[in-house]
Amino acid sequence: MADALNHVGQLAMLRRLAGCPMKGENYYKAEMATGRVGPEQAAPKREF
Repeated sequence: MADALNHVGQLAMLRRLAGCPMKGENYYKAEMATGRVGPEQAAPKREF
């Protein structure tokens, strides 16, 4: 899990450097479920 979050952070950093900013999310409070990807994901609970 920690490795996955690390890579998500790296992708966010690269997108910001490329000029495509994305909002941060508190992954500690995020609702995560195995296999739930795409539009059916839960909305962010709290942004940084």
